[in-house]
Amino acid sequence: EGMKAVAIFEKDTNGDALMVWNYPDFEDPLYENVILSRSDIRGDSPKSSYSKYTDKWIYTNSEIGPFALFDQRVTSFSITVLANEYNPEKYRSILRLLSDIYINTNKANAVLACYLDIFTLGSHNCEFGVFSNESFPDVLPVKNFREILQIFEDSAVLIWASIMMKKRMIIYSDQLSELQFAMRTIPMFVPHRSNETSWLRPYVTMKKHELIDLNDTSIYMAGFVDYEIKQIEDMYDIFLDLTSGNISIPDHAADDFAQTPVHQKVVALFSDSLENDSKSNEDIYAELDKICGRVVGRLSKLTTDGHVSFDTISDTNFPAPMKNFLYAVASAEGMTQK
Repeated sequence: EGMKAVAIFEKDTNGDALMVWNYPDFEDPLYENVILSRSDIRGDSPKSSYSKYTDKWIYTNSEIGPFALFDQRVTSFSITVLANEYNPEKYRSILRLLSDIYINTNKANAVLACYLDIFTLGSHNCEFGVFSNESFPDVLPVKNFREILQIFEDSAVLIWASIMMKKRMIIYSDQLSELQFAMRTIPMFVPHRSNETSWLRPYVTMKKHELIDLNDTSIYMAGFVDYEIKQIEDMYDIFLDLTSGNISIPDHAADDFAQTPVHQKVVALFSDSLENDSKSNEDIYAELDKICGRVVGRLSKLTTDGHVSFDTISDTNFPAPMKNFLYAVASAEGMTQK
């Protein structure tokens, strides 16, 4: 049910890149342009990635020739699957199988047969590989907290705060592989939101139609490999630079990130996690879940008819930064009246 379309793109020795086959037709013809730009198949190093455009997930695997069974003019190809669901590991496995089938047959019909098997049966078994949906749970496994903490250290608390408040986050790396690695983990900094994927945009280019789509999303966690996005400060509330390990907050959002005692508890957790090698990703996730649960629980006690007002929070004895933080979290949780 998750898969919506499959397509094959090829580049030739003249540098031309075209979609040579797809099934069925794309609902929006712009998907072809988005896939071409994000796969970078026109360049010398075509990319494999997962991303999103409008309401569809885009999973792409790229391969560089030569290919024994292909026309010798074909130098590389990409296979892309459009889907309704977010599961990078599952679609990486599907795409590797589809790519192996195409490399070894050079037949789009063989790719289609595999695609239809997975679409209808949830599995495929052939001489080139095996796939089964049962190997990939709907709930994604916890990933790589320690690696993200090693990059940002105590400043990682700003990542946690941003997700708690549902701020616009842009994540930059000069390496797509590092960016995709981080995008898989960062949403899990707030465990009870880790399955919310509507605001996730793991890879976006500077193409105009992609930036318009991002702005239309309103709240997002978006990944870029183009550093020039940092200059457009009205597009983000927090900017994570994976390459330098720096986090930037523009002036318009500075007050939203004032530290509170809750922030300090998260900092203590992150510091301890870096110093204590025995603490697993699952341990960090569980402790973050407790901290987040206490914040939401505190807000729940202030609600009337399921909602909380800024006046109610203002009447508490909390310091001003804590009041502002709690109200921002309440808004992100849908606990305030519009």
